[in-house]
Amino acid sequence: MRSLQPIAAALLASAIASPSLAEPRERPSAVVAVLDFRALPGTVDSLSLADRVRRAAKEALPTAALVSREETNALLPDLAEGCAGDCAVRAGRNLIADLVVSGAAGRREQGLFLSLELRETREGELVNSVTVTAASAEELAGAAATATADLLRPLSLPASAAANPGKARAAEPAAFAVGAPALPEPPGPLGAAPEGLTVDYDVDADALVLYDRARTADVAGTDHPEAAARAWNALARAPGENPFRDLASERGEVWDSYAAKKRAYDAQRASDSSRLRKVLPLKWVSEWVKLELVERYARSYGAEPASQILPQNRLPALREKASLALACGAKDAEKCATLAALADAANEPRVAVAYLDRGCDAGSTKACSVAGDRFLSAPTRDVERALSVLGRGCDAKGAEACARLARVYEEGDGAKVDLAAASDLRDRACAAGDGGSCRRLACLIDTSASAAAKARADELWTSGCAAGDAQSCALIRAARASKGVEPARAVETSQPPPPPDIDAAMQAHEYALQRRQSLGIGLLAIGTVLGSGAAAIAFDSEAGGRVRRDRFDRRPPTMAYVLGAGAVLSLASGLGVLLSKPDPEPPRKLTVGVAPGAVLLSGPIP
Repeated sequence: MRSLQPIAAALLASAIASPSLAEPRERPSAVVAVLDFRALPGTVDSLSLADRVRRAAKEALPTAALVSREETNALLPDLAEGCAGDCAVRAGRNLIADLVVSGAAGRREQGLFLSLELRETREGELVNSVTVTAASAEELAGAAATATADLLRPLSLPASAAANPGKARAAEPAAFAVGAPALPEPPGPLGAAPEGLTVDYDVDADALVLYDRARTADVAGTDHPEAAARAWNALARAPGENPFRDLASERGEVWDSYAAKKRAYDAQRASDSSRLRKVLPLKWVSEWVKLELVERYARSYGAEPASQILPQNRLPALREKASLALACGAKDAEKCATLAALADAANEPRVAVAYLDRGCDAGSTKACSVAGDRFLSAPTRDVERALSVLGRGCDAKGAEACARLARVYEEGDGAKVDLAAASDLRDRACAAGDGGSCRRLACLIDTSASAAAKARADELWTSGCAAGDAQSCALIRAARASKGVEPARAVETSQPPPPPDIDAAMQAHEYALQRRQSLGIGLLAIGTVLGSGAAAIAFDSEAGGRVRRDRFDRRPPTMAYVLGAGAVLSLASGLGVLLSKPDPEPPRKLTVGVAPGAVLLSGPIP
């Protein structure tokens, strides 16, 4: 049994059959194809036996996607029964499967038997094989499940590998025969007649006519190479005085060769087009794998044919993403960034970083820095690719890429600590507009060494502040407040005042609290007065009720009701204002900066 690393990688991080963006579901670990078996007539029901193996495979690999018999027949209608060995590997590749199970059943001296083989489709390696025997067809059907479990047992992953899938190599899309032949180059133009060619009355007239026809066919030979080859070959075979024979023979061979290559290219294109049209609607193939196939098709046959091959009235989401993918392949960095964001939303970090890498190739230094940072982090850590992509971004004058690459050599993250290289990268980052790198360089300069050193440090501080580094600006202000002390040590003698916007916010907050308290107390006072008035009117009405009862029987003291209602509303509002939670206090921001021999505090201290 050969090494199982490719299989483990496929099971851990397969790019096949992941859920689409529109229909999220559990991600299959791999795609498994079980081919129908070969069996002698009158021995066993091979189709039923294959179905048993499919069900057992699903039980043994619950997270895998099984290719159904219907899908196999739709994609490979001419697949021979009992396809095994290299035939099974080719079938698995055409089905976009990671693993393929083939087998045979029949009768031997010991009784009925079932032989199963498991192969991975990327390298075509035999992973495992199992053979079981039984006395009857019923026993053989029962033994098929056990045989399948034994066949797939090598794919069980250790717990340590399952717990740390980030270190596993992401599986590439299954082998798909897109773009196998390159578009052949047509022969160059014929040009003028060969030097030294003499045409006189001795030359056969038929040869002259054939030569004229051959030159005419040669002009259209790119589209009709067979016609050009026939015309030149006819001239080469012309009898009599024929000064064009050598030229015609050579030119005929050239067009024959081109015609053969073009036929192979056209046949491959027709095959790839047919296969791609069948694969795109399949639900068990990941949307990202479909995009990869469309891009590979475009690289072989052009973006326009790739766009036309997508279903016009179906798969609108795939069409939209395919247009983005084709634009990304045409070096549109913005479209690459959009695809990376979509991959992130679909929880496909490896796909996302791949599109960021391509965005870097398209000229986006931002994509270079982001891709480099992701290549330095799990689950997409790849230090070699990180150094490459950050180097490309820095060479393109990307400040963030230079700064991130400098951190690699400062911290020794995947590379040896190299402070000289880090300093050079910080200098390039500063020149490209990274203020933090300017500040770091300024802090490393001994300004007491010379006037030139002090001038260089001042230049770096100014550049850092101009590039938007708040700490550089704060240190410069502190230096000015400290009467010329260098910015890196200005905090020892002076602390800059809190930013005016923070002071204004604090004062506004305190003023708002005072206004709330005053409003609440005022409403309580008004409510008290109104309540007292209502009580007085009600008491006066009750006291004089005996004398004036007849007068007021039809006119109740409505004023008391009005004042009482006003008192209740005023008291309730006042209590609500006083007891309600005030607006939160604006955050007190304290900025801390570190310089050689000093610590800078900027902002109010809580």
